[in-house]
This record gives sequence, structure tokens and C-alpha cells, in this order.
Amino acid sequence: MMKRVISLLVPSIALAVFPAAASAAPLDLVTSVVQSVQPKVSELKLKYPVKLPNTEAFCSAFAETKSQIESRLAEKESAVAAYLDALPEDLENGRNERDAKLEEARSEADQLRGEWYTRLALRADGDNEEDAVEDYQERVEEAVDDRRAAIDAAILDFRTETDALVTKRKAAMQSARDAFRSSVAAAVARLETGCADGLSTATLLSNFKGDLAAARTKLANDKKAAEGLQEEAKKRVEVRKSRVATALKTCQTDLALANAELKQAFEED
Repeated sequence: MMKRVISLLVPSIALAVFPAAASAAPLDLVTSVVQSVQPKVSELKLKYPVKLPNTEAFCSAFAETKSQIESRLAEKESAVAAYLDALPEDLENGRNERDAKLEEARSEADQLRGEWYTRLALRADGDNEEDAVEDYQERVEEAVDDRRAAIDAAILDFRTETDALVTKRKAAMQSARDAFRSSVAAAVARLETGCADGLSTATLLSNFKGDLAAARTKLANDKKAAEGLQEEAKKRVEVRKSRVATALKTCQTDLALANAELKQAFEED
């Protein structure tokens, strides 16, 4: 009986001591307690604000930042200029190396054909076979000359078109570089003007960040346009390959016909 009375009295005492508990849900109680001991966010911001340096201090420190920006730009421009200057020479060196290998391969092929003609002449028996060998040699040399002329023309056209694309790409990269430098210089000048006009540090920073973001976006677009020229170069490569393949196939067809006729001439005799 006593336990039951105590159990009934405890809620009553609780309501008397904590009247708010009668109408508040448990979560609301927790929230109210936390709010009673924790300052509001706005109060914290007022008490501990994130301070920016004043305009004078910021603009004074920016002089060093400006020097760093100019130094980094100069380094990047130097690297780009070195790449662009070396590009024609690297291209020419690669071509000279490939030309030397092609000439060496052709010289070896000429020697092998000469040896083959000699063996055929030794095997020829009678005027008909000798005439057939002479005709065969003329037809083979004509087919080889036509093949080489077609390949040389394909290579020359490819290199001429490639040189034009390289010149265009070089100009595009230089233009992108100059435009970016001008944009950065304009951003710096705008900030310095703002410093002279006494604009707030927040405004100066906002303007400067926005100007640099716009400059980087334009640079990215300019680079993308320049990279589009590489796709044009790839198309030129495919055209050259196709022309070379056609020249090789035509030559093989001519040689097969010449071989068949030579074989027939030797069999008939």
C-alpha cells in the first residue's frame, strides 16, 4: 500500500517542481535545456567574428602577392615558349630520321631486285626468255617507281598540312597565353584601383577571385580550341595511311601480274 502511494505521489511532486514537464514532449525538453546553456549561433558570430584585414593592411600585403603572381606567370610563359620554339625543330628531326630509314630500306630493296634480275638473266635460255626478263624488269621498276612516287606525294602533302596545323596551333597557344596574362593583369589593376578607392577588403577579394575565375575559364576554353587542331592532325594521319595503303596494293597487283607473265614465258619455252 505504501509503495502504491509513493508511486502516485512521485508524478505529482514532479509536476509541482517541474511544471513545464507536464506539457512538453521529451525531445522538446532536451532542446529547451540545450538552448538554455548554449549561445545562439548569431551570438557566437558576434562574439567571435571571422575578421578580414582592413583595406590598408590587405592592399599593403597584396604587393608581395602581386610579385608572386607575376613570377609564376613568367615561369609558365617561359615553359610554353620553350615548348613552342622547340616544336618545329623536333618535328624536323623526326622527319629526317624517318627519311633516312626510308632511304636505307629503298636502297636495300634496289640491291635485292638487282640481284634477282641477274639471277633471272642467267636462267633465261633463248631470245624469248631474255626478252621476257627484260620486259619483267621494266614493269617491276615502273611499278616500284609509281609506288614510291605515290608514297612520297602522300608524305609531302601530309607534312605540308601538318606544318600549317602546327603554325595554327602555335598561334592559338600564344594567343591563349597572351589573353590570360592580360586578364590577370586587368584583375590586378582592378584590385589596385579598388585599394586606391578604399573599397572594403571583402569587396576587393570578391572582385579579384571573380576576375581570376573568368580568366581561368577563358584559358580552358582557348586550350580546348587549340586541342581541337590535334583532331585535325589525326585525320590527316589517317588520310596519309590510306594513300600509302592504296599505293602498296596497286604495286602488289602490278607485280603479281608481271610475275605471272614471266612464269608463263619460262614455262612455254
